[in-house]
Amino acid sequence: MSLEHAPHRARRFRRKEACDYLRDEHGVCRSPRTLAKLAVLGGGPVMIYENRFPTYTPAALDDYAKAILSAPVHNTAERRRMLATSNAAGSVASPKSEKPAGAPASNRLQEFAHIGKRWLASEGTAEWGAADDS
Repeated sequence: MSLEHAPHRARRFRRKEACDYLRDEHGVCRSPRTLAKLAVLGGGPVMIYENRFPTYTPAALDDYAKAILSAPVHNTAERRRMLATSNAAGSVASPKSEKPAGAPASNRLQEFAHIGKRWLASEGTAEWGAADDS
């Protein structure tokens, strides 16, 4: 059955087709592997599963492209001003900086900060891991 016979069904794209659509319609270059990674971590376009295959609607891909692209700017200072005013107004600066609900939080930076504190606290001691910052 073609789409002419079922106009109520929206076209859905597999990952390769979704990447082609994003590139052709919005100039956003993403690989199928990137969409797969975003499907696991969050932050990508909304998916609809067709059996075991994730598919993307044109509306979901359009919303994703709109979310990751900024408004046109003439220079980097203008972009920084836009981000500062949007942060002051309480809106999110970038969808990349926002963790989706249920996404695992990355604590690598905190782990490295903890190791650095232990090292700084142990300056002059025999064992650098002997100091504890608790």
